[in-house]
Amino acid sequence: MAVVAGRAYLHGADLLLNAKEFALLRFLVQNEGKIFSKEALDEAVWNLPVLHDARVIKSHLYRVCARLQGSGYNIETVRGEGYRFGPAESKQNNVRAKV
Repeated sequence: MAVVAGRAYLHGADLLLNAKEFALLRFLVQNEGKIFSKEALDEAVWNLPVLHDARVIKSHLYRVCARLQGSGYNIETVRGEGYRFGPAESKQNNVRAKV
């Protein structure tokens, strides 16, 4: 995966992320392995203490996960804690189901 001028590429193909999806992915990649709650992601990416609708962050995470398929990385849901970006555990993981 490569990041060039506000765009993310996987195996040379543009992931076609919108601005918030890109910001979310960039933040998670820069903090690989660390767990972040929805509230922490709201503050880091949206610069808001908490979004009014918790589904917004989940929707963005879902779209980013879908675009990460085949990359060897995913965004894992850590039950009761939040989300973590890192290497996929196996090729059988369905990244879309991780969020």
